[in-house]
Amino acid sequence: MLLTEAWDLHGVDLEHAPVGFGSHHWVATDPTGVRRFVTVDQVGDGRFERLLQALLAARTLHEDVGLGWVVGPLPATDGSVLKPLGRGYATAVYPYVDAQPFPDNASPRDRGLVIDLVAALHAATPVVRRFLATADLQLAGRAHLERALLRLHESWTGGPFGEPARALLAARADHVRVLLREHDRLADVVRRAGSDWVVTHGEVKPDNVMVTAAGLVLVDWDTALLAPAGRDLWQVVSDDGRELARYADLAGREVTTAELAFYRLDWQLADIAEYVRWLGGPHLRTADTEIAWNALVANLDVSTKRAR
Repeated sequence: MLLTEAWDLHGVDLEHAPVGFGSHHWVATDPTGVRRFVTVDQVGDGRFERLLQALLAARTLHEDVGLGWVVGPLPATDGSVLKPLGRGYATAVYPYVDAQPFPDNASPRDRGLVIDLVAALHAATPVVRRFLATADLQLAGRAHLERALLRLHESWTGGPFGEPARALLAARADHVRVLLREHDRLADVVRRAGSDWVVTHGEVKPDNVMVTAAGLVLVDWDTALLAPAGRDLWQVVSDDGRELARYADLAGREVTTAELAFYRLDWQLADIAEYVRWLGGPHLRTADTEIAWNALVANLDVSTKRAR
């Protein structure tokens, strides 16, 4: 068993943890009652190296920089933080965190605490820069979404949500094309801005900002990249500008509205692209595809409102 051979974990009891989306998770409890969090990710198309870079950065942030709120991976007995598992998968092991998700309706004070974490993370860029890939500002899944827009006259018969997804995208197709052009425009604006790019977590949202008895922690570091600071801020800031001002005071840099708008739109379109890919191909009706369908509806409704 990989956990025994690589992490020297003997006699663990594995319990599936139905949390998150896109990875597989288990809680591993050893005979003494100590729990650890085990993840298995698909790592095809060169993703193993990208994931390894991100986890090495998280480990360094926790151990060498001293950011104890970074929940990074536990090293295997040979020092590795990521191990191949069969063909196309990889495993990592983390400390188990007894926590609750950050509230969606957080107070300004609590949002300020998240800003403090983000500013401290960005300040550590010189230490972990060597590990990380650099964001290319390209939309993930764009090629598939554009192909889907060309296939709207065909039937999507790969599963129960295929035809509903095709009809929904067809009704919103012009709006999605407008948003793709806006994505290109904003990406050019961000590239030309010439601001210093920093180490970013990439998904600073309530599911990943966890509230423990000792304070806030940040989990799920697999999307870490060097990128504009706005990548970590757009999900945290409110309309009154209070959080942006706090960040500017702490970090000594301003974050442009273009950065925030770009990453908000990038997230939206990446979700649309992924759900269209999934529901436009072979699939069954499962709890996950129900979530994907509902998310596609929500994202395309928002896209339509923004394009008007």
